[in-house]
Amino acid sequence: MFHSGHRILVYVFISLCTCLILMSVNYAVGNDSSERTYGLSENYLVIDCEERESSEWFTTLLKYSEVVAIAETVDLDLIGLYDPDMTYYLYASKFISEGELRYFSHEDYVEKNSVGIVLDSFDYLLRSGGLNLTAYREVEETYEMSVINVFDNSSSIANNASFSIIKNFFSIDPKLIRTVYLDSDNAHQLSSLSDELSQMGISCRSSDASRTVIDFFQLLYRSFFGKRYVTFLSISLLFVYFLFLYVLSSYTNFKNIVRINRSFGASLPGLLGQLFKSLLYPAAVVCLASALIWIYLNNIREISISLLEQVAVTMFLLISMAAVFFIKLLFSYEDSRKEMK
Repeated sequence: MFHSGHRILVYVFISLCTCLILMSVNYAVGNDSSERTYGLSENYLVIDCEERESSEWFTTLLKYSEVVAIAETVDLDLIGLYDPDMTYYLYASKFISEGELRYFSHEDYVEKNSVGIVLDSFDYLLRSGGLNLTAYREVEETYEMSVINVFDNSSSIANNASFSIIKNFFSIDPKLIRTVYLDSDNAHQLSSLSDELSQMGISCRSSDASRTVIDFFQLLYRSFFGKRYVTFLSISLLFVYFLFLYVLSSYTNFKNIVRINRSFGASLPGLLGQLFKSLLYPAAVVCLASALIWIYLNNIREISISLLEQVAVTMFLLISMAAVFFIKLLFSYEDSRKEMK
């Protein structure tokens, strides 16, 4: 099928292209953080809460100092936040006034203090004379809390969100909570928390569990119009894919196979069996490369796509390969038929 002198080189090229394509897809998906609410990482977990569920598991969070918990409530203006590592504080645009403004403390979480932070436009505040916490008295009365700080509404936690009040996670009535997001850069802590909650009967689903294969390919399409370096990577990915098809087409030769089988009276449908046999080794190379990339990315904890999505990309490559082989077989069959006339 492949030219004998180039067979090994073609197999090496196929494996390299498969690795490059899968790693590029993983990177493009992993850098789609602009689409994630609250600026969450690709590792976040989701807990779907119901009114009948107990809130006793909330205290389990206190054992995990590198895990962030965000609670969405029935009030679209309000979220709850547990951020012991002060991640969102460090990356927020904020006023600093020692003794007057602060962030959530460990004591707030443990004692369930009803304190919160307001999101507001700093441009408006600066034009109107600066920050004045007394302007938020109505907010304090409505949400029964003390305002301890104000963040600009362009801060990272407000990414793709429409809320305006951030309240201490532990001070929110559990009956108001609809969904809880758990996130951490420490994959071990996140996994340990998930296991502990599972033992308590609280199920966590991964961030990509609700993402369909169609959503996944739409995400890849959006990567062509995202950040500059991600767009460059996506265009390079497309180039590698077309180079993959070109090399397969250039070094695939069915003429001898078709000529021999035609001399024994084989028809086009009968040649499809030969096509299937020809696909076995290249397909095995693609699948092996895909498996190695999956193991590698999981080992370094940089996997951003699900197993199903990786299988979908691998199947796409296999179908593309089969299409190239079929077209080459058709051309060889037509050439052979003309020669035999």
